[in-house]
Amino acid sequence: MDATVAKKYSPKDKVLGRLGVEGFPDYKAMIAEAFAQYDPGYPKKQPKAEKEYRKARAAVMREEKHINDHCPVDEKIRLTTSRHIRIEAKWYVEETAYFTDFDNEIDRLYTSLENHDQPQDIAWQNPTTGAFGSGYTQFHAQCDAMIEGVYTLYNDGDPIAAKVPFYFMEPISTPEKMTAYLTPLITSNIARNGINHRDQIGAITGSVSQLVYKSYLRKYIRDYVQDFEITDAYRAAWTKLLDHWQDPATGFWGEWFVFNGELYKSPDLSLTYHTVKYRMKDGDHPIQYLEEMIDTLFAIEKYEYPFGWMVDGHMNNHNNMDVVKILKLVWDDLTQEQMDYACIQFEKMLDYCLNDSMDDKGGFRFFPFYNSLGDAYYYGVAFLDQIGYLNPDNRFWTDQTFPGWQETGCGIKRRLQQLGLNNRRAESAMEILEQDVPDC
Repeated sequence: MDATVAKKYSPKDKVLGRLGVEGFPDYKAMIAEAFAQYDPGYPKKQPKAEKEYRKARAAVMREEKHINDHCPVDEKIRLTTSRHIRIEAKWYVEETAYFTDFDNEIDRLYTSLENHDQPQDIAWQNPTTGAFGSGYTQFHAQCDAMIEGVYTLYNDGDPIAAKVPFYFMEPISTPEKMTAYLTPLITSNIARNGINHRDQIGAITGSVSQLVYKSYLRKYIRDYVQDFEITDAYRAAWTKLLDHWQDPATGFWGEWFVFNGELYKSPDLSLTYHTVKYRMKDGDHPIQYLEEMIDTLFAIEKYEYPFGWMVDGHMNNHNNMDVVKILKLVWDDLTQEQMDYACIQFEKMLDYCLNDSMDDKGGFRFFPFYNSLGDAYYYGVAFLDQIGYLNPDNRFWTDQTFPGWQETGCGIKRRLQQLGLNNRRAESAMEILEQDVPDC
């Protein structure tokens, strides 16, 4: 396969032809302008808030380092409540123009650092509401924490009952309530309301889709959780909502934006990946518009995340892993030209991962796109596993072997051990490495 494949197959032209436009909108500029329409002071306030957020993030990291210095690994603690508050503060500064609320979150974060006795259990629940995530107040963030808690309670098939009923899920507890709550979140009118709903609907659908489409989690919810259930009617309504949300022209899911009186349906890499990933677990609800989806996936390659693959103009192992996983899930349904084109992209991704994202110590570089260095290691390792570099069972796209793959994997493993990161993502990266390169 070579450049002639790319000349024969032009996914961007195909997608733009379906849309009937000459180019994709600049969604980043559109969103920024819409926020300025809502609050003319936004262009000055937002960078100032961003600076305050970075200071607060650094404060959490410093405090954790201070209390964990010289502690054995198994005695280190995470300031989970403070981390959760930081994540909500980040949401306020990136997805809203609610700067007073952001300031309140920052105050709440600094106050939380005065108390180191913060819940360490992923399955911790609020004793009154049953919500997960000790520092979260936003429903979408609680849903995000909920799915981690549910996996912990499922306990690899040896279930532990939830201690508190899921009262916090009341906003989407029935098919009717769920549809009424989520449908408005599909569309953002930022100039009118000062908020981009993208993270909200993404977190809720990304977590609850796992309960809807994974049979063993549905069974867990049915047998071990009170005040919430995934019925057949709920599954049908959930699928109907997702079908309504998918754009037939692009095959993608993404936030819809009302801007200057027009409706724009954005193609969102992350929202599409998570929808495809979990829905493919359920053979009763196949995904529509697959050809359009894959054409769009390739067409947005050079655009900025979440409306493309790039982060500040370069590749990223997290996004590349999402692309690989989407293509792996639907590989047998691709056209030959799509397969050929995908293989070219895989080679580029692998080159970036091994030669640009790694440092001279055999580990992965930190980029601000990640929340932690542990994230950088997890997504780098997970990408190398999913592309088949570290795990030969995943070479769905090629028969080639990769000289030096064991040495590379062992080098990453050693570096991760040296760093001793107190991070769940780092732990997940090590679990992958233990499976892929166990003999080092």
